Amino acid sequence: MQSILSLGTYVIAIFAAIFLFYTHSFLIKRRKKEFGLFNILGMEKKHIARVLVFDTLYVAVISLGAGLLSGILLSKLIFMVLLKTLNFEVPLGLEIAKCLLVYDHIDKNI
Repeated sequence: MQSILSLGTYVIAIFAAIFLFYTHSFLIKRRKKEFGLFNILGMEKKHIARVLVFDTLYVAVISLGAGLLSGILLSKLIFMVLLKTLNFEVPLGLEIAKCLLVYDHIDKNI
């Protein structure tokens, strides 16, 4: 059973990588005119590459933050729906692991 689940993880990772490469190439093709304009205005290729790297990092940070936040909230919501479906008591709250609080305690003591 574990090997079937790990196989599914690899399949999803492959599809995610293919989707990311396709999305990246699609967005680069859409911005081809913009890069051409930068080139005509005198920007060197290394500066255009730097703009592209910062743009990609900006989108990645925002996407990662939004994905983590929505994942945390939706996982709690789905868990509450599951508990309600199984007729269990639905606790309303958010727990923070103690290991996360250790770092805060260490910072205050320094």
